[in-house]
Amino acid sequence: MKSQKDRQLEEAMRLYFSAFVAIGLLWMGLERLIYGEVQPRLVDDLISLAWSAMAWCAYYLGREHEKRVPRT
Repeated sequence: MKSQKDRQLEEAMRLYFSAFVAIGLLWMGLERLIYGEVQPRLVDDLISLAWSAMAWCAYYLGREHEKRVPRT
């Protein structure tokens, strides 16, 4: 049986991956609409990695803050 922390991490990973895929598909769709084709660029990959890191940090810091400062 999984602990609550394991379930929360699994849920966070699922949400994170879903958001990452959805943003990637949206980005590709916009490139197709604007340029007529998907144009792979290094800068797109770097922005994706930076966004991913920031999203994960925001989630993690939010969870830590919630543990320290309970809602009233």
